[in-house]
Amino acid sequence: MLVVLPLYILTIMKIGRQKASSPAILLLLLGIFLSFITPALNHKNPIQYSDVSDAETYVTLSEGLSIKEIITTVPTILGAQYVPYILILRTLFILSFENRYLFISSALLLNFLVCSLSISLVQSYVFKVLALPRTSTNVILWIALLNPGLLFLAISPVRDSLILFSLAGSWFYLSMFLDKQVKSFIIKHIIFMIILGLFRVQYVPFFLILTVLLLSSRAVRPVRNVPLSPLAFSFLLFFSMILILPMGILKQTFSPAGLAEIISDEFETEIRDLLYSGTSKFDIAKRYTVLFVQRLVPNILGRGWLYDLYYYLTTDKITFNYSNVFKATFLFLYDFYRYVILLPTIATVLINREVRRELDLIFWFYLLVAIFYTAKFGAFQPRIRIPIEFLLSPIILVRSRWYIKWLPTFILAAILLGISEVVFRLQIF
Repeated sequence: MLVVLPLYILTIMKIGRQKASSPAILLLLLGIFLSFITPALNHKNPIQYSDVSDAETYVTLSEGLSIKEIITTVPTILGAQYVPYILILRTLFILSFENRYLFISSALLLNFLVCSLSISLVQSYVFKVLALPRTSTNVILWIALLNPGLLFLAISPVRDSLILFSLAGSWFYLSMFLDKQVKSFIIKHIIFMIILGLFRVQYVPFFLILTVLLLSSRAVRPVRNVPLSPLAFSFLLFFSMILILPMGILKQTFSPAGLAEIISDEFETEIRDLLYSGTSKFDIAKRYTVLFVQRLVPNILGRGWLYDLYYYLTTDKITFNYSNVFKATFLFLYDFYRYVILLPTIATVLINREVRRELDLIFWFYLLVAIFYTAKFGAFQPRIRIPIEFLLSPIILVRSRWYIKWLPTFILAAILLGISEVVFRLQIF
């Protein structure tokens, strides 16, 4: 708290002095309120003041372990990529006088701070790369940057806001380098890639592979003229990885976790056995094909905003994302936002080659991550998709000329999709 709060105030003052209005200011102001009221709402949770989610584990480890113990113990419990974030939490705990309420509040303030900086990076991309006038108060830009999913990420002490920030920085400075050919931009890009590797290391090879592929074929893009080509290319790249990568890497990277809950124990066991038995990689690829067919529609629909709110208001067993009313509300708003804004824009880029010219890396990256998480966990979880969708939507919306005209249709489609998701989930449960 001693460090985060002064940085937070300085950021508000700095962004406030800019001539162009910024949605980042609104997010920062909301963050002050939500960072202090949310822990109070979480007061009765098993880990007092904490969110009921992975955050429980992070809070317990950061409070109970010394810095040395975090470095040596956390890799065996959660994995090495969780060490940097839990070290950050440990530092915040110490600087909050080891008071849990202040500790959780400062962790949430940090989330809002880095989310606001991410907004500034994306806004700079729109101004400097897409060349939208800096004085513009384009309503579409505000809608794109104030994605309710950012609030959903920010009010839980998890590392996804830092992943968002490092992704935004990597993508922005790479885009600036490609546009301006200034060496300092590639250095900043590398710095952000290193930060990204600290929090979600598997994104780094995806980012690098796609960068090399896109740069090497920059002059010749025949697939741009083919509808749905990004989706087909992403699946082709995924299956190529299965066939090319050594079996040891496949076991470590693609071994499933969570398919039993989503599909069945037998399905997860079958894929794991194929990976560990040294069988033909073509058999592994065929089994993953079945998985993608089964999970395509549920992963497009998402969590289901009507069902999520209904669950929170009616159940006595409030767990995971339902630990307080703000998380339930922001998840509700995020799902509605996806149906009204993101799904139409994603559909547009899949079939419109003119829009694809300005997306390149971030859209290919989005598709590849969606495929990877479907293969690994059977689901493309909201907190995984939010950062990349946040980067994706401004590019399409700022360039769109048809969106406002068709907005009532998208809202109607959102309601129908929400009802469809409720029916789907009720059938499962």
